[in-house]
Amino acid sequence: MNLANLRQEIDKLDDQLMNLIAKRMLLASAIAQVKRDNNLPIFQPEREKELLGHKMKLAQELNLDQFMVKEIFEILLKASKEIQK
Repeated sequence: MNLANLRQEIDKLDDQLMNLIAKRMLLASAIAQVKRDNNLPIFQPEREKELLGHKMKLAQELNLDQFMVKEIFEILLKASKEIQK
């Protein structure tokens, strides 16, 4: 594979990631409604701790940089909480 082909593959993956992020944000909106309906707090530290722990374990299994994965999910969690406000 040449450089142009490799970049094209990365571009396709980036587009897929963007679509998945958009779906995740839609689900965050739905979760916000359920939380409002049930008088639940937006921030649930135990859930975040559980989620990040699972992602760190998966990052290790996939030989991904755990710091990078943690940063990505912290950004996603922050965006989700903003949507839920």
